[in-house]
Amino acid sequence: MKDATNTGYVNLTRHDGNLVITTPQQVIDGLDIYGNVVIKAPFAILRRCIIRGGPPITQGQNALLSIVSAGAGGYVVEDCTLTPQYPNVRQNAIFTNQAGILQRLNISGTADGVVIYGNGVTLQDSYLHDFVSYPSDPAQGGKASHSDAIALQAGQGVTIRRNAISGGSNAAVIITPAACVVGDLQLDDNDIDGGQVSVNVVTNGSPLSNIKMRRNHFGRAQTIAGGAIMANPKHCAPDITGSVWADTGQAITIKRGA
Repeated sequence: MKDATNTGYVNLTRHDGNLVITTPQQVIDGLDIYGNVVIKAPFAILRRCIIRGGPPITQGQNALLSIVSAGAGGYVVEDCTLTPQYPNVRQNAIFTNQAGILQRLNISGTADGVVIYGNGVTLQDSYLHDFVSYPSDPAQGGKASHSDAIALQAGQGVTIRRNAISGGSNAAVIITPAACVVGDLQLDDNDIDGGQVSVNVVTNGSPLSNIKMRRNHFGRAQTIAGGAIMANPKHCAPDITGSVWADTGQAITIKRGA
């Protein structure tokens, strides 16, 4: 089980302000960052850091770590803790649409956790927990916010494996191809719990292909009883081989979504 004892890092050098990585293959190691981090160069390595973010913004959405610049792929982010010093409705943990590896991270306290909308992202061996909902969210027209530990909006060849994922009021994992096709997804060997349903596939008729959700262990803390996975079989028939309820070992079944 991934938890705070085997993810993240402590005993660091303080860095005040945002950190923008623009040098290819640059290595950042051992910082306590009171600001946001933006990776703009290829093959960057960020390890053993805490990312706390800056003061709340008043427009749009923000991420403690952003990897969305063309050509910024090949990164490795490992053994880091991401938790905001100023939690707010616009503050998320990670935005990425570039291929790379996120591993052994401890992520908490933001509205959404990891938002993926690109190909070739791997998130593994990490602890995602205790995300925050707010009574009013500008992105929801002033209605109450909802939080997802992982939001996959687009991407081919995304791998999410061996993580402990919980703490999202909407879903632990939401798969919603809002930006483009989602395909060749491996959501394997995770411990997953919480949300209205823990894994919610919201297709709206958008294409999904080769979706694997194998050998996952589900808790029982969903708002909708028995809601381990929800999907519409007309649009998505995931392979759920070996996915079970953690307390009984009984195979889970897929609830039919809209």
